[in-house]
Amino acid sequence: MPHFANIVAKRIRELREARGFSLRELGRRAGLPPESISRSERGVTEITLTSLARVCAGLQVTLPEFFGSLPPPAPSEATSSATIRVVRLLERLSGEHQERVAKALDLLLREGGVARSKRPKSASKTR
Repeated sequence: MPHFANIVAKRIRELREARGFSLRELGRRAGLPPESISRSERGVTEITLTSLARVCAGLQVTLPEFFGSLPPPAPSEATSSATIRVVRLLERLSGEHQERVAKALDLLLREGGVARSKRPKSASKTR
């Protein structure tokens, strides 16, 4: 099972047990067979987004709340230190400011700022 699916499986079990729900009780609340939830928790099958939404409703959490306290994925080896630094800085901003930064980056990309900055200086002078 992929890493993300393992995290989701563990999170379902963690929230279910924190609320004191049995598999049967969560199944009743979510409108799903308890066996289906059990298979998802054990990683036998991957839960669909529709079923996850139903489980979240049964657990009385929204999807964002479900994922809200998950640890961020570990950066891949290919992730540059600059990218990691930018992400860490963005995490410190409010949602409104994060949105402003995202819009600014979108604008920069649309204007071709990234392509221009990658071009060697001598190439830009000859054009």
